[in-house]
Amino acid sequence: MSSDQKSHESLGRLVSCISRLSYAFIKRRLGKLHIGRGQFFFLKVLSRHDGMSQNELSEMLTIDKATTARAIKQLQDQGYVTRRPDRYDNRINRLSLTEEGRAICTELDRVSRELEDSLLQGFSSDEKATLQDFLRRMAKNAEQPLT
Repeated sequence: MSSDQKSHESLGRLVSCISRLSYAFIKRRLGKLHIGRGQFFFLKVLSRHDGMSQNELSEMLTIDKATTARAIKQLQDQGYVTRRPDRYDNRINRLSLTEEGRAICTELDRVSRELEDSLLQGFSSDEKATLQDFLRRMAKNAEQPLT
């Protein structure tokens, strides 16, 4: 592909391609665990924020509440997550990983590192930092039309 073709390549298509191929990578690596691509992210966040509410989880992942509720129900049915009422407000459900859930997160972390290493192969430390900054800024910009 010529440099002129590269400069006209759609940013959306590139992001979509990376996302689609990343999900395929995750599915191949985690298929035996029966973890879907959506569940992957819910578990990753819960592994770092034990006890958060479903609403907080939805907001953190910028996913609607109904999708979060379905994913958590499925993870609960699989024995990876528990849901318990907040001790001060019974309308709020607090989420925690079970022992099984914590064990699976070790595998999720390994797969995440593998994917990131693969995607960033050949990048210098400075390029990785710059890319992360650019992507963070793009994500923030993408949120603007939603508010």
